Parts: sequence; structure tokens; C-alpha cells
Amino acid sequence: MHNYMRRERPHLLEVLPYRWWIFPFFQWTITCMAFGWNFVDYFIISLSIGLSARFHQLNERLKSAARHQMTRKFWLDIRLHYTNLVDLLKFIDKKIAVIVLLAVFQSMFLICTKVFEAIRTPRRPFLINDIYFYFYVMFMVSRTMIMLYTCSSIHVASLYPLIAIRNAPPECWNADVSFLLLLQWR
Repeated sequence: MHNYMRRERPHLLEVLPYRWWIFPFFQWTITCMAFGWNFVDYFIISLSIGLSARFHQLNERLKSAARHQMTRKFWLDIRLHYTNLVDLLKFIDKKIAVIVLLAVFQSMFLICTKVFEAIRTPRRPFLINDIYFYFYVMFMVSRTMIMLYTCSSIHVASLYPLIAIRNAPPECWNADVSFLLLLQWR
């Protein structure tokens, strides 16, 4: 166990002396933290995909109604749906903005730590260590990029309904349509 700890967790041995009961505790703690980090990243990705899908649904509803004279009730429904989605987005943004920031910092910290360990120990004894290192770094970079991409896709998806409304013929417009277009600038 001492050799494994010296090989896999040398940073712990620099701070703490080796004790046989410390290693299982740290290994359990690191495993639990990894589950938490993965859950947070996948939660953010799922939430972002869900919010973008709601804006895409509204956009599809507008596309299907395009080029037709729609009633005032339809445009009032669309306006209420869009404002509710924007309000939900603002509420969620307030609640999870810090979590997204912490998730990005944590991912970047893990990537930098792995790269630093690779630079510090340039020669690893087995090919499997190299494979693991490259796989881990590529996985972490990919997951971080996917998380950032899905978060940014919410803003892009929120603009699609406004583009569909602008493409509606002017004879379809009324006060609710004008209000929706003004929402873009707030």
C-alpha cells in the first residue's frame, strides 16, 4: 500500500507522513469528490440542454405558424410563453452561475494538475500509464468544453424565436409581436 501511495499520490506524502489508515480514508474521499464533480458537470449539461430545448420548441411552434395570419390570442400565448422562459432562465442563471464557475475552475484545476504531474515525472514506467494520462486529459478537456458549449447554447437558442418573429409578414404583427421584439433589447 505504501508503494502504491508513493506512486499514485506523492503529493499526500509530501504533506503527511505515511500511516496505513490514512490512505483508505483519502482514497475514499477522493472517490466521493470525483462522483460529486462528475454529477455537477452532467447536471449543468442536462439543465442547459433542457433549457435550450424549450426555446427550440417555441421556435418550432413559431415556424409552423409562420406566413399565416394568427390571432391575437396566439401572439399573446407566444409572448407569455417566451417571457416565462426568459424569467425561468434568469432565475436559473442566478442560482447556478456560481456552480458553473466552480465546475469550470475545478475542471481546469484537475487538467492543470495532471499536466503538471506529467511534466514533473516525464518518464512513466508503463505504456498503460501514458494511455491513462492522455485519455484522462482528453476526457476532462472534452467534458469541460461540452459543458461550456451547452451553457452557451442557451443564449443562442433564446434568440431563434425572435428571428422567427422578425420573418413573419408585417400584416401578422400586432402589439404583442412588437413587445416580443422589444424584449430582445432588455
